[in-house]
Amino acid sequence: MFSRQTVFQASTILILAALLSRVLGFVREMVIAHFLGASLTYDVFLVSLTFPSMLASIFLYTLPSVFIPVYMKEKISQGDDSAWTYFLNFLNIFACISFLVSISLFSFAPFVIRSYAPSLNSEQLVQAIRLLRVLSAIVFFAGLFTIFKSVLNANKHFLLPAIAPLFLNVMTIISVIFLTNSMAALALALGWLIGYFFQLLTVFWIFTKSRPPYKFFIDVHDRLLKNTFSALLLITIVETIGQLNVVIDRSFVAFLPEGSISALSYASTLNHLPIAVLGITMATSIFPSLAEYAANKDKKNLIQLYSKGVRFVLAITIPIALILFFFAGEIVTLLFQRGAFNQHATALTSSALKMLTIGLAAFVVHVILIKIFYAMNNNVTLLISTFFALILKVVLSIWLVKIFMLQGLALSTSLAAIFNVTLLSLLLRKKIGNIDGKRIVFTLVKISVLSIISFGIGRLAINYMGGISLIFRIGFAIGLGSIIFVSLVFIFKVEEFVVLSKKIAQTIEDQL
Repeated sequence: MFSRQTVFQASTILILAALLSRVLGFVREMVIAHFLGASLTYDVFLVSLTFPSMLASIFLYTLPSVFIPVYMKEKISQGDDSAWTYFLNFLNIFACISFLVSISLFSFAPFVIRSYAPSLNSEQLVQAIRLLRVLSAIVFFAGLFTIFKSVLNANKHFLLPAIAPLFLNVMTIISVIFLTNSMAALALALGWLIGYFFQLLTVFWIFTKSRPPYKFFIDVHDRLLKNTFSALLLITIVETIGQLNVVIDRSFVAFLPEGSISALSYASTLNHLPIAVLGITMATSIFPSLAEYAANKDKKNLIQLYSKGVRFVLAITIPIALILFFFAGEIVTLLFQRGAFNQHATALTSSALKMLTIGLAAFVVHVILIKIFYAMNNNVTLLISTFFALILKVVLSIWLVKIFMLQGLALSTSLAAIFNVTLLSLLLRKKIGNIDGKRIVFTLVKISVLSIISFGIGRLAINYMGGISLIFRIGFAIGLGSIIFVSLVFIFKVEEFVVLSKKIAQTIEDQL
């Protein structure tokens, strides 16, 4: 019924698509920075976007985690037809639910904005309400997109779902370029709305091609549906608590200098590159297999796949984190400093970026960790860990913002993420015994040391390169660090890179 890819093929497809999406994401942020900079106008837009974006993210992370294990179990035990019937029932019911959520967000927009951002003046309040009403429809589009994406991923079809999010960046870029001068922040809202609509159309298109016929029916008494929604309730609470980090950050809009929330958003865009390209793509590609191993109670393969995934993303993420930390100022200057984005905005954004990179490896590993808990249907543990991490985030934010302002807010996010991953790892080990922890920690330490040496030398080199254009200085420094890092990796025979190079070589050989 669907084309399939192996885990390595799926990871490759997802990583390449995510890289392309993130490149477009950088272009989008550069365009926004040129027209709006780190301004109060963009701050107001981000406040309006908070809840639609949070709900869309909750759908993206909860629905696959609930739907795929149930779908896979039904497919294994009862066959394709039964699994497809379950999918249609789930699709129809959740389409109705997401539509009602969008309508509610539109209707109660004044109450939402007044409650969330009471410090806005009357003009800003009117603007925020109008923006929220425009953005409310993305909840419906995001819900349907995620369901279609889930069934495609469950059948190990990854290409179109990975390509579809490109539309969000493309439409936002077009809208900002051509409409911002006349419509200001409303241009951004329209770009997001149209982007989410075309994203949905892309995955819907595949279901018009030789698929089992669609039929509308709702069976609320279906046993699979009851199992799904009972699990969905708990997972939604877990993901909602996790998404509250953004809500907490933006609630400090009245206590930080103007443009701080915008700067934090730009820094998060850079910091989320490895999270999206490595963490989310790896977790997405291995989750169907994790769910299958969990359904078959195959603990050995479950842990082996988890360990490989974590060690691989650590081996790639840590060097990226060190690059972002050592060259934060230069990278932000090169990417964003033009038009309305001035030196002050650069200073704010680069300071926030440095603090976010401290927890970057934890952010990436967390994405994979929650997938293995979901696969094992151990959602209560996730709820407890996420709740304590949120409490720590709130306490640290209040404390650190008073001392370090925006840097303190970003640092609180990193420290809470490190705490959450450490706690989840200990709880996972307690539940299933050996999780290959020694190898994971050894990879973490080894790659960290090699990365600090390599890109530390690059940082020293750039300090002695006056009179050369910024792009050449950054290129030389990062290139020098990368050459040293790759050399050290193969000198010390770092397992993860040796295995990766062999897989790439084998894939190239198979294609020739």
